[in-house]
Amino acid sequence: MHWHSFQITILVHITYSHNLNRDPHDEDSFILIDYYFYISNDHKHDFELQWDYISDQGFQPTWHYVWSDGCACQFKSSKPWYFVSQYPNMTRGCMMMWSFFGLGHNKGPHDDAGAMVKWFVR
Repeated sequence: MHWHSFQITILVHITYSHNLNRDPHDEDSFILIDYYFYISNDHKHDFELQWDYISDQGFQPTWHYVWSDGCACQFKSSKPWYFVSQYPNMTRGCMMMWSFFGLGHNKGPHDDAGAMVKWFVR
């Protein structure tokens, strides 16, 4: 079973943005938090769907800050670096800064969200 199991990849993407319609009396309304889950068996994560959604909401970010773990086979190969270099052309000028945590050192809300998705998918 180990050698013939069906595997999928779950990539959790959390977007933090300024709330343009915030309530000035409610500090919790200043930042919007959206969760996106890319579940794939072909290891392709199509960011364009997420970018289109953000644009449709009226946001035009000028910078995209990405934090991920340091998994060499997923995030430090030539394809992701090419993607970062082409990002401004694909997003009408939005620049990207991609930073890495050490393996196993980045625990946060994405871990909890990913665990819930894994629990429901299993």
